[in-house]
Amino acid sequence: MKASKYHMIKQHPQVSIIITSYNKFNFIIDAIKSATNQSYPNIEIIIVDDASNDGSSNLIASYIKNNSNIRLFQNIINKGVVYSRNYGILHSNGKYILPLDGDDYIAESYVSEAVSYMESHGDCGICYCIAAKVDNKQNFKIWNLPKFTLGQEAISNVIFSTALFKRSDWEKVGGYDEEFNFGYEDWAFWIKILELDRSVYRIPKVLFFYRQSCNERSDLATPNFKLALEYIYKKNNWLLRNQEVIETIVNTIVNYSQLDNKLKKSKRKFKILILLLLSSFIMLIFVQDLLLS
Repeated sequence: MKASKYHMIKQHPQVSIIITSYNKFNFIIDAIKSATNQSYPNIEIIIVDDASNDGSSNLIASYIKNNSNIRLFQNIINKGVVYSRNYGILHSNGKYILPLDGDDYIAESYVSEAVSYMESHGDCGICYCIAAKVDNKQNFKIWNLPKFTLGQEAISNVIFSTALFKRSDWEKVGGYDEEFNFGYEDWAFWIKILELDRSVYRIPKVLFFYRQSCNERSDLATPNFKLALEYIYKKNNWLLRNQEVIETIVNTIVNYSQLDNKLKKSKRKFKILILLLLSSFIMLIFVQDLLLS
């Protein structure tokens, strides 16, 4: 190995950006450009097209034909984002992985800042950032996700899918769960990484841009929250033996129960009622787990 190449790998471990796309003709090039424009010097880009039928696969092939650092894989039939993401990672070489949906995009310093933090904090398993939502008119709005804590993550996902993680951790947890098809695949994956006792860091900058209006998986996820929650707790019994998680569940139930007498006056009546039901559901799972343990 040449000295310069060795120095590159040692100082800048390779990052694999895994772009998954299905019928994203109007947005996929923006996603690819945001990956190729990264300031970080050692990146490979893998695109998995999930049997698109809108011409986007041909668009991708034409756009990347002169770029040897980008590889395109095409599913013969539609397999879904979980399969596609695992497939892309399986064919990648990077020490670090950054998933990116075909309709979203990232700021040019995202990879550089995330790798810098993770390289200097060996216990960090997930590094993400502040995000902005983008509408059809290109208006930006900060995505006000709650601050990460293990307890908060145990009741509602607060880490979006485009976060940096180690390939070795992906291997340890068996990748994304391909049986988990409720639209919350990243949530289930983060929980498995957290079981490895990894820390989480959020870069205090807006470096990720999420196209709110065209994200079908969010539409899928919302009505399936209860199913996802049940699946996560059945697969991760350790959550219900963690003191921080238990305290968060109890506090959530108490806080929303106190709002019960305000439901008739609240403009957010439906949302509050749903949160009450979900909190009660979590507690039910917790009690069942204790009885069976």
